[in-house]
Amino acid sequence: MFKRIAENRFLDILLIAAALSILIIQLPQRAKQNDFAHYYVSSRLLIEGEHPYGVPLEPIMKEHGFGYLTEEISMASNPPVLLWIFAPLAWMPPTGAFWTWVAIEAICLVTLLWLTKKLIGDQMDEKNWRLFCSIVAISPAVYWHFHYSQVQLLLAVLVLSAFSSHRKGKHSVACLLVTIAGVIKLFPFILLPWFLWRGSRSRTEFAKHATMCLAVTVFGVLISGPSLWVGFFAEGRKVILDWAMLGGLNYTVPSFVFTTVRIISVALSYGGNIDSAWPFAVLAGLTLIGWAYWKCLSRPGNETVEFCLLCLVMLCGGATSWMHYQVFLIFPFAYASTQIAANPTRRKIIVFGTTIIMVFLHGNLAERANVHTFLAIYLTFLPLYGMLLFVWYFAGQIRPTSKTRNVKPTYEDRSVISTSASLTSA
Repeated sequence: MFKRIAENRFLDILLIAAALSILIIQLPQRAKQNDFAHYYVSSRLLIEGEHPYGVPLEPIMKEHGFGYLTEEISMASNPPVLLWIFAPLAWMPPTGAFWTWVAIEAICLVTLLWLTKKLIGDQMDEKNWRLFCSIVAISPAVYWHFHYSQVQLLLAVLVLSAFSSHRKGKHSVACLLVTIAGVIKLFPFILLPWFLWRGSRSRTEFAKHATMCLAVTVFGVLISGPSLWVGFFAEGRKVILDWAMLGGLNYTVPSFVFTTVRIISVALSYGGNIDSAWPFAVLAGLTLIGWAYWKCLSRPGNETVEFCLLCLVMLCGGATSWMHYQVFLIFPFAYASTQIAANPTRRKIIVFGTTIIMVFLHGNLAERANVHTFLAIYLTFLPLYGMLLFVWYFAGQIRPTSKTRNVKPTYEDRSVISTSASLTSA
């Protein structure tokens, strides 16, 4: 049955046509909405010589033709480098800038799929690849990314390009690309230690790569404006934390822990300020990230599995991970599907499919079902549960190299044997 589905080209066409139809209907309405309005006005303030942080954006949005906003963002909350990247578009009229950004998003999506195919190679045949691309096109993660005019596709391209460079032995380029992604939006820095560790065959090489990454970061801060970074951490960070602590559609371990604290405080009729619990929630996320790194360091094995695991914990363990962040999972999901397809069973396919559905089951399900019990609130975190199941899956795939030396290398392993010889012999 599953083979017939993959071979059905009409299904591929239908899924892509549905995705395009939805975007064609929705996108014109989003040209005057957030997050595009947020990006545009913040960058506009920047190029006009104004300090964008701590300034109420709503009056300025109205001046530029952004009328009624369905989602309000009170102040600029993106790092300065991202605002400067968006600045050329802010010179354009809002409508022209919006469609230019949509085109950039589309190019990034195609590039991300191309990189994924390049890394997967012959592990996925053309029929299954077409079906996979069709599913990606219709996925909620891609839809919400275009809906909110987001930047995660660009970041995902940088990160996956870094991994591709790493596999080719271009470790300096890999570290550079991850650092650039981190300077743009901060959270990709979570992946940098892995690239430094896996791409360095000696302490000297590690020091060289680390120094380069530090120099690029400092250069990014200096060229974008140190005073802007002070404003970002003083004012913009508050906006991010306010949204993160609201929970709702923020699918992270810290959000889950803080929501639990909030529920307990309501149940106990606690009237104090519970914001002080947020650092402990963040610590829970950092613990997950630390555990994943420990797993990779203690049993170094398949680099692709390690990369996929860390991409997942980057989303699950960080402070924020909205619906559109899940475009980072396109490559991990493609790789997982090839591993399951190598030894398929009906049970594996059903479990894999169910977990994918959980990951992409976005929205406040408690409100939709008109259920307001504390237990129902946890339905909203179904995407987080799905991602954690994938964390468990990839963590289970990590095998110590001592047990895999005699295994015939796969397509993905052959390209890096020469660059990882010292690691596999350690």
